[in-house]
Amino acid sequence: MLSSNKEKTESKKLKKELDVLNKERRKLNRELSTLKLIISEINSTLNLDRVLDLIIQKGIQIVEAERGSLMLFDHRKEELYIKSSVGLNKGTVSAVRIAPGEGIAGWVFKEGKPLLIKKG
Repeated sequence: MLSSNKEKTESKKLKKELDVLNKERRKLNRELSTLKLIISEINSTLNLDRVLDLIIQKGIQIVEAERGSLMLFDHRKEELYIKSSVGLNKGTVSAVRIAPGEGIAGWVFKEGKPLLIKKG
C-alpha cells in the first residue's frame, strides 16, 4: 500500500514536470517560428522600416509586453532615437533622445547587454 501511494505521488510529480516541459517547448516553438518569419522578411525586402517594425512587433509578442521600442544610434548627434515602436504615442516617439549610458535604453546600449523589466 505504501509503495502504491509513493508511485502515485511520483507519477503526479512526473506528470507536472512533463506539463511544464511541454509548455516550455510550445513557447520555444512559437519563438522559433517568429524568428523564421523575421529572417524571411529580412531576406525578402530592402525596406528597413518594414523589417524594424516587424522585429519590434514580434519582440513585444515574444516577451508578452504591452509596449516597446526599437532604438537606433545617431552617430552624428551621439544619441539614441526611437526608430520603431508599439504602444507609444507619436509625441513620445519623436521627442525621445537618449545619450549612451542614460536611463535603461542608454545603459543597454552602452553595456551591450539585454535587459527585460517585468512588471512587479
